[in-house]
Amino acid sequence: MSAPPAGPGLDRATPSSRRAPAPDLARGTLLLLICLANVHLYLYRDPLGLRGYPTAQRMSEADRVVAALQTLLVDGRAFPMFGMLVG
Repeated sequence: MSAPPAGPGLDRATPSSRRAPAPDLARGTLLLLICLANVHLYLYRDPLGLRGYPTAQRMSEADRVVAALQTLLVDGRAFPMFGMLVG
């Protein structure tokens, strides 16, 4: 089997000085948000409730505030960004 013909610019990588940093930063941010969106699954040994968070009876007030903020700010950003970047 022969290799496909190399077109202009396909035979070598783009130098770092010419790369746009935005896609790499978006991917890195996405990985961080995915980690933050799923870390609560590994923090508690209690039964899980809505969206994988512990049931409200087992959470302190501070835990409820953090869960609400995480749902609003992290989950609300990670899923659409994942869909856009990964497809």
